[in-house]
Amino acid sequence: MSLIDGSFHVLFAIRQICNRDEIDMWDYDLARDKLGEAVTLVSKLYSEAQKSDANFSSNRFFKDARTKDQVTKAVG
Repeated sequence: MSLIDGSFHVLFAIRQICNRDEIDMWDYDLARDKLGEAVTLVSKLYSEAQKSDANFSSNRFFKDARTKDQVTKAVG
């Protein structure tokens, strides 16, 4: 389930990274180059949330609207 729910956040991270770097998100080749950074960023947020919450739920993490805010902030 994490793969399905997490994919939205990875794609959202790519969009935020493209905005930060002033790259056209619709330019596939340029946006694709940001995939590794986006996956790393979402994975880090996921791991940090998992470590800091004894009742961590992957489903809750990816469906929580605040996760998008965390991605945006992390992209900076």
